[in-house]
Amino acid sequence: MTNNQKLHFSMAVLDLVERYSPPVNKADMSITYVPVLYRDETGYRHDLSFPSVQDIRRPHKLRSPQQCWCDLEAKSLKEQCLVPPLYVVEIQVVQAIDFVATEAGQYFLRGQGSNLKHDLKQLQELRR
Repeated sequence: MTNNQKLHFSMAVLDLVERYSPPVNKADMSITYVPVLYRDETGYRHDLSFPSVQDIRRPHKLRSPQQCWCDLEAKSLKEQCLVPPLYVVEIQVVQAIDFVATEAGQYFLRGQGSNLKHDLKQLQELRR
């Protein structure tokens, strides 16, 4: 995964969580790229290169079935036998507020990939 692809992936994840309802606060989450070592490697060399200012300003294709320029760039590197390093991507989200209230006075408890509707009395009982 090239640095431009890591930037693209981070942008895609942030784009995704912005569309959640209720929204996820960006400050409550982190994205970490953990390098994968091959069997013959004894240690990891940090990639000290960063995307250029030009690449940072270059728009990525998010929410598109077409390949982005950063994917084509990585494909070109592979064709030159320059394989970018592999990473495991860790996405951590700090537990947010247990429940949210709508403008209509409805209360929802955050669950595993869902929001369950409750009344205020039920939420108070759950807090005990």
